[in-house]
Amino acid sequence: MYQWSRALWRDLVPLVRRGAAPSRDAERRLLRACEAAVMGLGDPAHPVHGTDRALFGAIRHLLRPDDQLAAHRIIAAHTAALRRAARRRPPARPSAAGVRRHGTTAVRDQRTG
Repeated sequence: MYQWSRALWRDLVPLVRRGAAPSRDAERRLLRACEAAVMGLGDPAHPVHGTDRALFGAIRHLLRPDDQLAAHRIIAAHTAALRRAARRRPPARPSAAGVRRHGTTAVRDQRTG
């Protein structure tokens, strides 16, 4: 996930540096927002919908108005690529503690008491 968030950050940081108030703090906030968005998209079993929208909302104030469309397109391209990559990734195997010898997953009884 590190490489995905850094790639997104690298593409967006020039727009932030041209923004209304360029600073190291703005770049750090951009990085944190990119990392949070990528973590939300990284799990194909539990996809988070609207992550690109949330990321854009989190960084919109760091951008000049005429750079916002470019930033939105960058975010959309990166999140689409990450979703495709997450779907191609093989599903995670269950832990050894929950697998029987013949390879099926052990499921505990859900008894109410």
